[in-house]
Amino acid sequence: MRNQVDYYKTLGVDRGASQDEIKKAYRKLARKYHPDKNAGNAQAEEKFKEIQAAYEVLKDPKKREKYNQFGANWENAGDFFGGGPGGNPFGGGGFQGQGQGVDMEDLFGMFEGFFGRGRGNPFDGGQNPFGQQPHGQRRAAQRPEKGKNLKGSIQLTLNEAYEGVTKTLKFQGKTLRLNLKPGVRDGQQLKIKGKGGAGKNGGTAGDLYVEVKVKDHYLFTRKGDDLYSTVHTDIFSGLLGTKLKITTMAGEIGFAVPKGSVSGKKFRIKGKGMPVYNEPGKFGNLYITLELETPENLSPAQEDMLKKLQGQV
Repeated sequence: MRNQVDYYKTLGVDRGASQDEIKKAYRKLARKYHPDKNAGNAQAEEKFKEIQAAYEVLKDPKKREKYNQFGANWENAGDFFGGGPGGNPFGGGGFQGQGQGVDMEDLFGMFEGFFGRGRGNPFDGGQNPFGQQPHGQRRAAQRPEKGKNLKGSIQLTLNEAYEGVTKTLKFQGKTLRLNLKPGVRDGQQLKIKGKGGAGKNGGTAGDLYVEVKVKDHYLFTRKGDDLYSTVHTDIFSGLLGTKLKITTMAGEIGFAVPKGSVSGKKFRIKGKGMPVYNEPGKFGNLYITLELETPENLSPAQEDMLKKLQGQV
């Protein structure tokens, strides 16, 4: 079972690893086992899923803390503290009154049921729990009241955020279609008017607030509308210059590595970032960092070339 896997061993990091170390380990493994590079390899596909599952937990400080404390049963730990994985159609922490903890009206509703409707509650400062409510209070209770605002979250992949996507959500017996435009950002809140809690005494319904959560990508880091990636090639290609195919969100493109490039050199590719939200046709940029790798076993020709270079220095 997946929950029995040691997520730290899956990513090859220590339990005390920093968030940056966890991210770096994830990206290295994801590049190695990604289905795009292992077409038809079922073992690599399964390994990639395990890597993603481990990273989804360890990248989140709250999930990581629960995993460290409860191990394989971390997802069920909320059952002992009034939480639990069920109940939220958006995959978040469940719907709740916006900005509230305990609803005092619901709390004192228990006393209403105990003492009888219309008798009030015994903690209402001077009101007789065994008498009728004053006329003014009855009128106030009958006023139209807007329903509670509800909140939840929805997860997208970076590809879905790039292209735009329609999501169908079901909650409280209703079906809701969300049309998410290209360029939607992580943490962005979408307000759906009138789709929150029902109003009271003829009041209007509350609103629904959906927070967008965009998953990390194995190749790209997003900052605003710009994307950042690392391109790997050998040291000889950097010294002599070469042409590479690099991956962008729109597909592969050709890229010329200039002669004499060094490891860490940065390049900007204009217009190959994320779409700018609500501005069709406008895109951010893609920034790539060149990482040159030295082969472990040099061929005789490569050794000769390095010796010639050494003699010229």
